[in-house]
Amino acid sequence: MLSIKNDTKINEGRGKGSGASYLPWIQTREISSVGTCSNPKDWKTGRTVELLSQGEAYYWHILRWNDEIEDIREQYPLDLETTLEICDDYNVKHPRNRHTYMTSDFYVTYKDGKEKVFSVKPSRNVLKKKRAKEKLAVEKVYWEKFRHVPF
Repeated sequence: MLSIKNDTKINEGRGKGSGASYLPWIQTREISSVGTCSNPKDWKTGRTVELLSQGEAYYWHILRWNDEIEDIREQYPLDLETTLEICDDYNVKHPRNRHTYMTSDFYVTYKDGKEKVFSVKPSRNVLKKKRAKEKLAVEKVYWEKFRHVPF
């Protein structure tokens, strides 16, 4: 597994931009996936998309065919200081370590200006695990309380 430091990703502009210029925080070549990674070319933006599982690939295609959607940004990074604050407030261990950025699977902008965030899990069974629920709760608080975006 290739490890790229946060500073390098920030300097590369990862997690910034929109449409064709968006660069995802995580790229498929950087992770070891139990599932199936894929890199389809977005036919609306021309950008190569970084999908880390078969479930993400299915859901990205559903989103992409929705003509009401303006932009889809995958592997979108959450502000590290904010997620650390949320974890501290709720007495939850930050994912991996206190230097690891959390990401959301899909940050979607609609043509009418509305935004939504989606998280894709491989099955409902994942939601039975305490740790998975904790991380999803951090993500939900981040988006809904701090960014005012439905999760």
